[in-house]
Amino acid sequence: MTWGGHGLSGHLLLVQYHESGDSLIKLDLETGNLKTLFQAPAGSRLNTAALSPDGTQLVLAYAPPTAGEIQLGYTDFYLFTPGSADPPRALKLRQDANESYFGPVWSPDGKTIVYAHFFVTTADNKPVYHYASERTDLNGKSETLIPDSFWPVLSPDGSRLAYVSADLSSLSNDLYIADPDGKNALTLTSPGVTPPVDSHLFSPDGKTIYFSMVNAQTPPATSWWENLFGIKIVTAHNVPSDWYRVPAAGGKIERITNTNDTGLYGAISPDGKHMAYISVRGLFAVNTDGSDLVQLSDAVFQGNGNIQWLP
Repeated sequence: MTWGGHGLSGHLLLVQYHESGDSLIKLDLETGNLKTLFQAPAGSRLNTAALSPDGTQLVLAYAPPTAGEIQLGYTDFYLFTPGSADPPRALKLRQDANESYFGPVWSPDGKTIVYAHFFVTTADNKPVYHYASERTDLNGKSETLIPDSFWPVLSPDGSRLAYVSADLSSLSNDLYIADPDGKNALTLTSPGVTPPVDSHLFSPDGKTIYFSMVNAQTPPATSWWENLFGIKIVTAHNVPSDWYRVPAAGGKIERITNTNDTGLYGAISPDGKHMAYISVRGLFAVNTDGSDLVQLSDAVFQGNGNIQWLP
């Protein structure tokens, strides 16, 4: 299709799945041209990637090839310099075969990364599954910010942290906002009342949070991480959902799209006027008030949340 004429500018960072190895690409929104920033080898798994604020390095949630073994996709964190011939260098490696680091987000100063951590402990000879929102510096020194949570996202100025609760006992997840250290949390949805949510992101001014939420009358279903880790946690992800928004200070939730789509992951343009998102149907752009929805591509991008809007 013609890429010009949609009033879009800048680039999108996306992951394309290939049997021969996933690729991280940069898509020019004016021309449709693609540039490969990182090509993962066969037998590996590239889950997500995020470009640092100064544009000099990528953090990859990446599972290298495992010779003679099935690739289960449990990812570590690596740093990679775009355009470099050097291989990714380890930032944070798993200590257990059944844990995973994913969903990295840079702080605005580029000194730390917040992320989600999945891990397993044992009680009464039975596995106990956990999620936690954590933070690491660029030397791999980490700290737990919020237990029983995942999908941490920092506001553009770094002053607020939004996350989703991971209550495995009640099989619910709700949207919260807190200080960047996880303290003084405020719920933005209604626990036990609001349908499952995920895939949240801040507007550029930090005043609004956009998120995916299950539409009314939709029964819950399994999510990608349940399929990956075998864990029962209800989310918005593989059931008909739409984009919603809520003031970051708390308030009324507003529905902005009516697509009943699945697999939603989004990014807001730097000027705050547009949202680009991927779903099982392809790549889309829409004004942030929900108007002028347009499909940019029917190609299926993946990466469990990987979409970043760059200038």
